[in-house]
Amino acid sequence: MKKLNIIALALATCTMTFGASAAIGSGQSQPFDPNEPSIRVGATEGTGGGHGGAAGDPGIGVQSVYGGKIISFSGLTKMAPKQPGNEAHVVSMPNSSGSHDKMGVFNFAKVADAEVYFGEWSSTGQASDTTHTAYYSGKDVTTNMPTAGTAEYSVKGISQYNGGALAAGTLTANFGTKSLAGNIGSTNINATINNNATFAGAATLNGESGSTNGHFFGDQAKHIAGVTEFSDHSKDMAFGGSRGNISQ
Repeated sequence: MKKLNIIALALATCTMTFGASAAIGSGQSQPFDPNEPSIRVGATEGTGGGHGGAAGDPGIGVQSVYGGKIISFSGLTKMAPKQPGNEAHVVSMPNSSGSHDKMGVFNFAKVADAEVYFGEWSSTGQASDTTHTAYYSGKDVTTNMPTAGTAEYSVKGISQYNGGALAAGTLTANFGTKSLAGNIGSTNINATINNNATFAGAATLNGESGSTNGHFFGDQAKHIAGVTEFSDHSKDMAFGGSRGNISQ
């Protein structure tokens, strides 16, 4: 029963919407609250004001900025390019005012060769900030999931990013037995692959138990993205990556 409860909680923050041409898969480790500092991820709703991107593409919104209206990650990458030596884009506006009041601090990365993004947000950027939320949002949710064989996903993870390299690891998918397992840095994942191109299960970090959920993207689950969630949300992590060949 405990395992079923973990999976149910994980699926509660894993969503799918439909953009102009491809389904958007998104998830976050803390829910959006229209009355408190928080974020929401999903299909882009606004492209004006210099934000760019296209309606329906993967995006993110902050509660304090137009009630959480979602703008595109592709636009944000141009507004905040990666600095030399960094593997993530950083948008730091914890004390902003006016139309971007209290926008907070974003750290996010893009999966190579895919419109799939993963990252973290908090209102202050401090490690102790209880608003810390891991998230992902990607385009082209897989519609032709493999039903046999195994594959290794090379993944990167973001949690309490402070510049430089991201956490790295490998997740092994067995499409026949519908299992996904491995580690990203110090975080271990053991999940079940579902027929609708999602996964959900358990995560552990230094002996603490949590949950994980995410989506597969692209042809035959070429890419992956997800989040881990713990009772101490400062430990939540977002991750993404791509697989090698499927071995039969």
